[in-house]
Amino acid sequence: METAYRAGRPFIVPEVDDRLLRITASGDEARYRELAAMGARHVLIVPLLSGGQVVGLLTLAATDAERWSEDGDLELAGDLGQRVVATVAAERVATRQRHLHEVTSALSAAGTVAEAATELASVLRRVLGASVVDVCRLETDGLLHLVHSAGYPPERAARFATVPLATPLPIAAAARTGRPVWLADRQARRDRYPESLPHLLEQTQAAAALPLLVGGRVLGTVTASFPEPRLFEPDERAFLLSLIDQAAAAFERAALADARRTMPHWPTRGAPWPTRSNAACCPAPCHIPTGWRSPPATCRRSQGPRPAATGSTSSSSTAAGSPSPSETSWETARRRLR
Repeated sequence: METAYRAGRPFIVPEVDDRLLRITASGDEARYRELAAMGARHVLIVPLLSGGQVVGLLTLAATDAERWSEDGDLELAGDLGQRVVATVAAERVATRQRHLHEVTSALSAAGTVAEAATELASVLRRVLGASVVDVCRLETDGLLHLVHSAGYPPERAARFATVPLATPLPIAAAARTGRPVWLADRQARRDRYPESLPHLLEQTQAAAALPLLVGGRVLGTVTASFPEPRLFEPDERAFLLSLIDQAAAAFERAALADARRTMPHWPTRGAPWPTRSNAACCPAPCHIPTGWRSPPATCRRSQGPRPAATGSTSSSSTAAGSPSPSETSWETARRRLR
């Protein structure tokens, strides 16, 4: 039966005893009583294969021992199982595409890195059932700084406010190598990162540590932990990586917005531009971003009248190196620099 199960072929359990019923009920006494009341003693099991892996079971029960005596019955059950798999897979793809669109919209509206981290953690917990999500940002000091943590006790999360890249933890390995780390269960973590076990919650099993990459640069990392073992099948990995790509782009936009807000003399639309004539009120040199119009002639914060010119007012007597009265301060600066 095990060989047929792993190969994805339907098989019959000829006799269902009390022990098998209790195993099927997984310790749920109410479920066990329901199964026992059915009186089913013969079961046809159809493994559901997706990508060469068993992702579920289709179970048919009967009280008649001769109910599935022909090979045609097994073939029909196998065909039915594959139809179920195709339907479930299509629905799963549609659901994930919808979730990805929702996430993209939500992340694009994030104005700060903290908002982007909070939204990403919320999505991973809501869509994938993650119990703990940690989002870190790689700073210029070479350390991972915790931006947001969800599902982890605050007093324990404080220990990981900063994490060196050499730390033997999945989150540091993802940032150091730029590659995701997949841990299917607690044993996988014990084998690869035994130092991290004391920091786990009691119910934590599977985990994924994913780098936030933009153009090959690591901006930070995201770690999602789950309360049950998880295979991280190829389609789920692809969905997670697509989600992280969207998050990384949102993080870069939010980080640039944070930097602009902290820049002391960053010009905004409609604000005066520093020129030679308003250097006293706008001392910091600025560069004109692509697509902005030329700055105004005078600083709006400089309200005083322009000093009157001395000497002859005749246009014919204007010196070769002096600006004419009709020139703006910006034009004057450009002409003098030539």
